[in-house]
Amino acid sequence: MRTRLWVVGALVATVLLTLLAAPSISEATIPNRQPWVHSPGTCGPALEGAVFGRPGDSCGGGGTTFDSNNVEGPVILRDIATAAAPCPGIAEGATCYRMWYTGFDIGGVRRIGYAVSPDGTTWTRVPGTAGGGAVLGLGPAGNFDSAGVSFPYVIRNGATFEMWYNGFNGAVFAIGFATSTDGLNWTRVTGPLSQGAVLRPTGAATFDQSIVAAPSVIRDEASAQLPCENGRTTGTCYRMWYQGTDAANVFRIGYALSPDGVNWTRAAGGNAVLGTGAGGTWDAGSVGAPVVVKDGALFRMWYNSQASNQSIGHVVSTDGVTWVRPEPNQAVYRGADDPGILSPDNVWTPFVIKEGASFRMWYTISSRPNAIRIGHATMTPGTLLPAPGLTRNLGEYTLSLTTQAIPPGGSVLLTLPASIPFTEVTAGAINGFGANATFAAEATALTDAVARGTARGALVIRLPDGAPAGPKTITFTLANPPSSAALMTVQTFDIREVLEYATVDLSQATDVGPTPTPTSVPPSPTPVTPTPTATEGPTVTPTPVPPSPTPVTPTPTATEGP
Repeated sequence: MRTRLWVVGALVATVLLTLLAAPSISEATIPNRQPWVHSPGTCGPALEGAVFGRPGDSCGGGGTTFDSNNVEGPVILRDIATAAAPCPGIAEGATCYRMWYTGFDIGGVRRIGYAVSPDGTTWTRVPGTAGGGAVLGLGPAGNFDSAGVSFPYVIRNGATFEMWYNGFNGAVFAIGFATSTDGLNWTRVTGPLSQGAVLRPTGAATFDQSIVAAPSVIRDEASAQLPCENGRTTGTCYRMWYQGTDAANVFRIGYALSPDGVNWTRAAGGNAVLGTGAGGTWDAGSVGAPVVVKDGALFRMWYNSQASNQSIGHVVSTDGVTWVRPEPNQAVYRGADDPGILSPDNVWTPFVIKEGASFRMWYTISSRPNAIRIGHATMTPGTLLPAPGLTRNLGEYTLSLTTQAIPPGGSVLLTLPASIPFTEVTAGAINGFGANATFAAEATALTDAVARGTARGALVIRLPDGAPAGPKTITFTLANPPSSAALMTVQTFDIREVLEYATVDLSQATDVGPTPTPTSVPPSPTPVTPTPTATEGPTVTPTPVPPSPTPVTPTPTATEGP
């Protein structure tokens, strides 16, 4: 059986060394609670429920040869098919999952391929023009990537796809950068370092002395709480976690920061931010191939390590530097968790996205000759909140919910649909969370599936003292209330995992706003007949009407006669 190093693959074959533990990493007092469930794809029985295989495996279509020997290291964006960035077989305006992955040809040369899917499980290759149907092939002679490219990581920055990837020149692995407007045709961006790389091994006695590889990147904003390179606290901040390899071939995870995705500065004094686990634990040998998701008050990292077989673990951080292992320290996904696997294969190179309250993970399975494929799993952590109530008074919404107790350091995350511009969202009052709770509309709170790698806004409640069990209210304002379905996800967290969750439709909020006053209509005028009154107040005096003349009858008088 061939032992695979997670990034150097077939070109560096060795047995990973189990060493003494690195300096202690903080461990949580609670375990991982991640109920991952294998989600089978449409690959044939030989691929045991995988979602993607080699072109000859009748899984994912054909038309390529660059990946005839191996496929691994997927990265996925949930996107929309457009005229500028079409997805073959998927209508414009419809959801399109885009996958970039590493393919090996029969000579072991690595290139980067591309596939699309309407649902994330049924994939179709999209051949490119970079040799054998790859979309990114070998770099020119003299470049850091002249002998191979692999392990892409792609985010979307407006109309541009941005890719970081491994490059190999026959001697050294480094990291490069490329851009695209359609996901298919890529343009290399020459980096500032030797041979055009953007990050290279140090060559010194550091954790990343000999190899830097497998980058995971978030496009974020610098702040006082999350500064960027050299302590910068404003402006765009690209954050990269990557795998570094030392002279003894031990893998650890490092961290670098950049204002533009090209010029990088190592953080944490150039030291690893996630070292090997304590002796005897599942990840005591090496840790690598990170993928990081920003999730409200937390960063989440999934990574792989090897005891007897490679498995996938999970750690959390509040600053991207200090990562907390669970207690007990155990993997969250192993080969045995994939029910289609007939023997305990390796599962590694995880890629995770968050969709609403759920997570999806794609991973490489590789061990036996027919086990070179990509699998898929899902989970929805936490338990359902009792049905929350939602009312609306014009643009002001009040969410009423009853939660279990939230421990100190916990949080609450309200994720609004991307259709609502975050500039139109304002945090209001909260009740039931305790005196020191804070509530804010945070503009770069998460990198969920719709964020596509560029952090977007959410409403976040931070609970340094925790919150008691019982009823609570959260008030916020939307400048333009939605009139059609607009789903908001509500989640409560301890310091590590989701406790409870719910989904509410903002368009179905009960309207408790003021009742409009009907427009009054003046009555038709009624003739007034004056009525004499016996009061001293003024009365209506009728207009005098002259009396009719009265005939006068003459009265005879005494006369003196004739």
